Amino acid sequence: MKYAVNKCALALAIMGAFGLSACKDGAQEAPINKSTTGVITGFGSVFVNGVEYETDNARFVVDGVEGGEGLLKLGMLVSLSGTTKEDGTGTAVSITFNDDVEGVVINNEVDAAGIGTLNIMGLTVEVDEDTVFDSSVDGILSVVDVVPGNIVEVSGHSSGDGNVLATRLEVKSVAQEAGKEMEVKGYISKLDEQAMTFTLGSMVIDFSNAELKLEKGAGALNDGLFVEVKTVSGIEGEMLIASKIELEAGGKKSLAQGSSEETELEGVINRVLGTTEIEVNGHRVLLSDTTRYVHGTAELVAAGMKLKVKGDVNEAGELVAQKVVFKPSGDVKVAGKVDALDVAANTLSIFGISFTLNNSTMVKDDRDHDALANGEENIKYKFGVDDLAKGDWIKAKAYTNKEGGLTLTKMARKTYEAGKLEALEGKLTVDGTNSNYFVAGIRVDLSSTSILPLDGMKVELKGQYTDGVFVVSKAEEKAREENYTHHG
Repeated sequence: MKYAVNKCALALAIMGAFGLSACKDGAQEAPINKSTTGVITGFGSVFVNGVEYETDNARFVVDGVEGGEGLLKLGMLVSLSGTTKEDGTGTAVSITFNDDVEGVVINNEVDAAGIGTLNIMGLTVEVDEDTVFDSSVDGILSVVDVVPGNIVEVSGHSSGDGNVLATRLEVKSVAQEAGKEMEVKGYISKLDEQAMTFTLGSMVIDFSNAELKLEKGAGALNDGLFVEVKTVSGIEGEMLIASKIELEAGGKKSLAQGSSEETELEGVINRVLGTTEIEVNGHRVLLSDTTRYVHGTAELVAAGMKLKVKGDVNEAGELVAQKVVFKPSGDVKVAGKVDALDVAANTLSIFGISFTLNNSTMVKDDRDHDALANGEENIKYKFGVDDLAKGDWIKAKAYTNKEGGLTLTKMARKTYEAGKLEALEGKLTVDGTNSNYFVAGIRVDLSSTSILPLDGMKVELKGQYTDGVFVVSKAEEKAREENYTHHG
């Protein structure tokens, strides 16, 4: 169970965000058919795009292999078909996952904060603070520890052009195992039929000895085809030696054309094609004067923005947007001990301030980082407020909601290390009359630091919360950010 909450209240919140019907006394509306593409944010059913989907009778397909719910993992970008009800819950009929790449790391340019890029078999993979990291390899505890030669699997937002914003990155092994197949997906470019090569991302693919499986669409390889390249030999010199090439999604990233289902798409704006047209994860999205915006306005539409789009798919395969929801960036970050819990209200308190979870909160338990056997890694993610206890160490990110409260976008329970400093990040408020300073309503004592406090400046503070005051021992000014998430 992710959390307990009044069903109708939850429905009002979710349906208000997505333009669905509210609760009606005595009236039961028929379930709405829905197709949604989004990141898994929690388990105990499956949470995708702010909806809790029951999965008892669902079909699960992961990388072309049918199996159980245990194959799913936090941070995977999945395609889900099912229904939603007026109470804000849903029932999944099928959940499908396909990775973007599972292959060898060529280089790692991620900084100490866990932000940067990796080259993985020719794809440029960007990781940010929202990327879910996992590893089954001893000694590799974060993306910073990943080195060339490691084998990783990536799921994320991609247009197929060789760039991926990772929503999940998992280290599979220290190096390629003999005979183990690796794979990468993308659009073919620079096809040279005589040399029997083409480029995918930044990698040259040698397909001279590859098995071609193109029967679903094209009869031959062509520039612009969306394919999956598999390799057993790996990279030799400057080329990846393909063992098999398969047409992916009929050769083009597309949504179900002319579907009667409601469609939701979570992703990143790859390109702005005009005032009424954008590309999200390689899919064409049409905007209009009737499109409604949440957490922002139409002026925020720009390449790199993280967002969620709801609408209908027309006969051309374009998503006609009814609603665009920009992803809040999280203007407050905390790391410290839980000092109070309210399971019924779905809140927890850190540093005396209340934080609220909702169905979109990414929840993770990092206390036990050991890999679980038999593909059941997701068991450790099936937790929420009701699994926490006072004194648990939490690292979290939140945004200021329209009521002025704090809503968590991400929460992870960590192992507490004795003597570890607590952390607080956000905008500083200065009460000049009494020389008092606050971050997110938390009073902070800066007397032991050399920082020059200015009202509105963004600060990262480390110290100890004692008797209602966060006593700061280390302070750093951070670059100012807007209240929405921009990638790139």
